[in-house]
Formats: sequence, C-alpha cells, structure tokens
Amino acid sequence: MAKKEHGIPKAFHPGEYINREINERGRTQKSFADILGIDKSELNNLIKGRRNITPRLAMRLAKAFGTGEKLWINLQNRYDLYLLSMNKNEMEDINEIPSRVIYYTTNLKKSEPIYA
Repeated sequence: MAKKEHGIPKAFHPGEYINREINERGRTQKSFADILGIDKSELNNLIKGRRNITPRLAMRLAKAFGTGEKLWINLQNRYDLYLLSMNKNEMEDINEIPSRVIYYTTNLKKSEPIYA
C-alpha cells in the first residue's frame, strides 16, 4: 500500500493513469480524445493534471475503458483529499474543529454544543 500522509494514502492524479493506458494501448492523445468525444486540449490538460475528472468525463472514460464511472470519480476524490492533507494551513484549520460536536438536543439551548 502507498505511504500515508495524515491518514490519507499517497495518491496520483487520474491523468497519469489515463496517459499510461493510452500509451499501453498504442493510441495517441488525439485518437483517444476523438473516442471520448472531447478536444485533444481537454485530454492533454487532464493528463498533465491541469484538469480534474468531472462526472461528464467519468462517464466517457468509463464507457471507453469498460469500467464504472465511480472508479474515475473515486480516483479524483482520493487525489483531491491527498492534496488537501498536504496543505499545512488547511490541516491546521481542520485540526482546530472540535471532534464529534452535536449542536442540538431537546434538553439544551440550540446554541449550546454537546461534545460526544
């Protein structure tokens, strides 16, 4: 398994996987973009990590590769979580959030938090 940072396994941009698959299948970016029905520049930006997998792209990739669209969405989400976990300022803000806070019960005022 990949090394974990802040509990999130190290991840890669889905474009790296797509690029590897295109190369292994002997395709060019242009020919694969045509298969997907997208511009070559859109595919190139995806491969270079400058564009993310959207639901639209996930469905097209799933059809072209014979996979499920959730695979592509999950790869993107895993990569996004990994990047977030590497952002020191964001993690400091997240770590300041109290764990398991419940904000309402019938016995307390609405503004009074309960820590579980």
